[in-house]
Amino acid sequence: MMPWDRTIRRFDIVKGLPYAARSVDAIYSSHTLEHLYLDDARKVLEECQRVLKPGGCLRVALPDGERWASDLISGYSDEEVALV
Repeated sequence: MMPWDRTIRRFDIVKGLPYAARSVDAIYSSHTLEHLYLDDARKVLEECQRVLKPGGCLRVALPDGERWASDLISGYSDEEVALV
């Protein structure tokens, strides 16, 4: 396994973000929140609110749960869903 680049910072987002209040211009999260327990996801979003500057931007990408559920109910296989 390759070592992490020293410029990449890693931390447990559930334990809080290592930034001062109102100090961040923007936060981007892609396909992260859906892997957390609901209470932990709420904590993360509260932390985002705490560190964002007034007028800051929080952009969150999540899977389309409604489409996934619809495909599941209608009986699509994983292979068929991948082709849609």
